[in-house]
Amino acid sequence: MTVSRREVLFFFLAFAAILVLGFAVRGFFIDDAFIGFRYIDNALHGHGFVFNPPDRIEGVTNIGWLLVLLPFAWIVPVTLAAKILSLILVLAALWVLIRFASRALQTDRVIVLLLPLLIAANPDFTYFSLSGMETPLAGFGLILMLVLAEQRPSFPALALIGAFLFLVRPECILLFPLFLLFHNGKSGARWKRSAWSILVFAILITLMTLARKSYFGLYLPNTFFAKSTSWSVIAENVLRFIKGTNTNISFPFLGWLALPIWANGLRLSLKKDRKTGSFLTAALATGLFFALYAKPDWTGMGRYFAPYVPLAMFIFLTGFADLLRMTLVFLTKSGRVVPVAVGLVGAAFIVYGCVGTILFLQPDRLEDYPGYVLTSESLIEPSLWMGDHLPDRAVIASGRIGAVAYYSKKRIFDYKFGLTEPAVAGLRRTAREPFEDPRDPALAKSWTEADPGYFLEDLRRIRTIFRLGSEKIEALTIQGRDYRPLKAFPIGLDAVWILCERIDLTPGAAPEKPLDHSAKKR
Repeated sequence: MTVSRREVLFFFLAFAAILVLGFAVRGFFIDDAFIGFRYIDNALHGHGFVFNPPDRIEGVTNIGWLLVLLPFAWIVPVTLAAKILSLILVLAALWVLIRFASRALQTDRVIVLLLPLLIAANPDFTYFSLSGMETPLAGFGLILMLVLAEQRPSFPALALIGAFLFLVRPECILLFPLFLLFHNGKSGARWKRSAWSILVFAILITLMTLARKSYFGLYLPNTFFAKSTSWSVIAENVLRFIKGTNTNISFPFLGWLALPIWANGLRLSLKKDRKTGSFLTAALATGLFFALYAKPDWTGMGRYFAPYVPLAMFIFLTGFADLLRMTLVFLTKSGRVVPVAVGLVGAAFIVYGCVGTILFLQPDRLEDYPGYVLTSESLIEPSLWMGDHLPDRAVIASGRIGAVAYYSKKRIFDYKFGLTEPAVAGLRRTAREPFEDPRDPALAKSWTEADPGYFLEDLRRIRTIFRLGSEKIEALTIQGRDYRPLKAFPIGLDAVWILCERIDLTPGAAPEKPLDHSAKKR
């Protein structure tokens, strides 16, 4: 069944909303995006696909996204390439999903109308899709796999895309095996027909893993160790999800009430078509697994679940509409009011999402933590200053490594997570927590080997870590070395970056001027 004119109109309304948001956030990049951009920049300048040349350490989990960006970054700056490609992928994903929904929901056309607007109104999906991360590529790949699942001879193609998505988001390695598990069940004949696809998937994953080992020296990304989780974190995440307070999962999927709605939507999908229903089940299970596995994100938003939002929304709407239909038919003995009721509830969700997006973009929100790290605008000028004024061989120890690495071009020592420091990542994995205090004795050996001449940290964190209160910062002793403030950079509402220089670098030198450690409101 073709997409109707009304459905095309609603798609273009969503298209327009995404374009407006894209324009509003055209200069915004989450700081983590610059970690990947640093790899691309070094590759383009002949230093290899690395963060700190010449160290081959995989400090990202989205290497597939970076490899897709790389050829475009030959033509235009990587930041512009990321914006353009992300916008194209988001719009393509929406259009492909709407065409699928139009075929699958011939009796529930109101859902097809609501779906693009609900996705466009979801700030977790849209912002992380337009801020330099892998979200739009992962989201498009998931929808493409759903469409391919409709076609009987498409299993090798599903294996191919599923293997590639493993490079884009590591948890996506589960997609294809879970799809086969749900689709084939106990049927020996189905498993036999899937043998070729399983072989293709296994060969691709093996080749990718061997290539990763050959180049980076590890079978898994260093981020697996740098940002490991624990059973206690998972249990707490599950409890928060049941209570509706798990920030890793987006609205309106908050709380245990989402589970029966999703379950009903999957029941309907499996009943209509086993292949598509099986893939939807696999995709939702993968997204929920990762959201419950990972520690709550520092952004306070559903970044981990964001690529799964379009498919989760499709499942949620179909399940909700069916439950509402059964309820209204039972109460009124008529189903005529069902589309109206679904439309009103959907409209309320759309308004809620739009209001949330507008509030997120308010200056006071963006200038306070984590807003100024989500946008990175205020981090660029300080990073450029460091690039212009610090020695070429300078090493900066910091817990925030994205923008400062990309724009300063200096070597960065990530003492907090160890994303680019396997030794620190190994220690962090044992401790289960990031290193908040650079003076931690466990960091002594790594700090000495890195030999950072500079220390960059938020003033509020410095005062907390070193228990300084409101007193003036004269010097900081870290791992037996003394650092003194060199320059202060206002980066947000009541937030300041303090760049400290090791005293023995320039004996007798003094800061260029007395430092004002107070934050300035822009």
